[in-house]
Amino acid sequence: MKNEHIRTTVIVVDPFILLKNQTPVGGCYYNILLESSQLYNFTYDMEYPKFKGMVQLKNGTWIGQAGQVIRGEKDVILGSAQTFARYKYFDFPTILDVSGIKFITALPHKTLDWAAVLYIFQPLTWVCLSICCFGIFTLVYASELFFYHSNQRNCQNITAILGITLNPLIEHGATVSTFSLVRVIYTFWILGCIVIVTFFKSDFVAYITYPKHEEVPRTFFDLSQRPEYNIKLLQMNAAATTFFNTTTSPVYSKLRQRMTLEKDWLQCIYASAFEPKTVCITFDFYGVSTIAQNLTWHRSFSNVQFSTDYAVEFQWSMGFTKNSKFLGTFNEVARFVRDTGLFRKWKEDFYESMRQDGIGWLKQTKGRVYERILNSLADQLNLEAVPFILKNVLVAFIILTVGLSIANLVFMWERCSHSFKFLEKIPGIPKKRRQIFSRVILLR
Repeated sequence: MKNEHIRTTVIVVDPFILLKNQTPVGGCYYNILLESSQLYNFTYDMEYPKFKGMVQLKNGTWIGQAGQVIRGEKDVILGSAQTFARYKYFDFPTILDVSGIKFITALPHKTLDWAAVLYIFQPLTWVCLSICCFGIFTLVYASELFFYHSNQRNCQNITAILGITLNPLIEHGATVSTFSLVRVIYTFWILGCIVIVTFFKSDFVAYITYPKHEEVPRTFFDLSQRPEYNIKLLQMNAAATTFFNTTTSPVYSKLRQRMTLEKDWLQCIYASAFEPKTVCITFDFYGVSTIAQNLTWHRSFSNVQFSTDYAVEFQWSMGFTKNSKFLGTFNEVARFVRDTGLFRKWKEDFYESMRQDGIGWLKQTKGRVYERILNSLADQLNLEAVPFILKNVLVAFIILTVGLSIANLVFMWERCSHSFKFLEKIPGIPKKRRQIFSRVILLR
């Protein structure tokens, strides 16, 4: 490689190259070329045109920078993914890293179900508690009847027995008869209720403090099962577009039917962050860079998340012309920067540079994007105690309303029954007049 000259072109996509005033100053592939040229003493020229895609047309020709390398106009294209379909047209050194196509969604929002007070215990626990209460009530009632018939002593009414059963659960005392068996039952029931009520109150505070998060898709299969989600594919005229246009997989074919192409790269990321139930499918490395530069308010907080799986994986590499004399040298260079961690460090340096610029820009402008970012981070930033809302105690009000309704019905039934019996005892009142009196009493 000494005194050789290599003609290069680089795909201008983050984090491959960092340009300041149209002058390269960083980026993982630019650093590879810069450092290896100093080590092996060769010269280079670099072109970094605006990226317009890297796909093969139906007639077999390649568009853009890939076509330049295939025709021999350039020696290497920096940033080309190493795929099986491209082996026919390029020579590749060893891989540098692995990435792929993922989708981006907003973080799940906190939700608090109106029935959260019931979620504190599992359904089986509620069933066991109900059975236990019913058993206590039945046992106490049977004991009262037995001792009443055996000793001819007064038996407690239903209200008192319900108090023995339910009052310990609401931390209230109850009137207990002098029967030893009932007192023993009541004593053990109080001890059990102390444990039950303590756990309930502790878990209730935990449920209110750490509410439930909405379920968002984390894999492409999950996304295919969520028809309410709006799917945007970032149109780069690259491998992602080719993959979704040609795949026969049922999962991705289902996504393709609901997919819209988004030519505005930044808008695709914005939509996934701020629009409800919207995802943006793109290359993970480009998504990380865009988020770092445009959506980072603070390094400790993020308002988006990536899917946990890839639709398709790519191996980062460099595409040389077939039978290139530079392949052996750059194979050693690629292996060295990969195994020493330099390549990933250069990537992180690029992202950090984007974060610094993005944080400074957001805090300086404080425009609409800044406000939307703060609003999306409200769940993470709101660390102060907040008062209970109606939703927190709605179940209690429902139970109270049902109980009052039943009590009113019972009261009306008792009042009517008493009135009818009173009228029947009065002699000399005709039947029709009694009916009129009954209606008047009902109206009152």
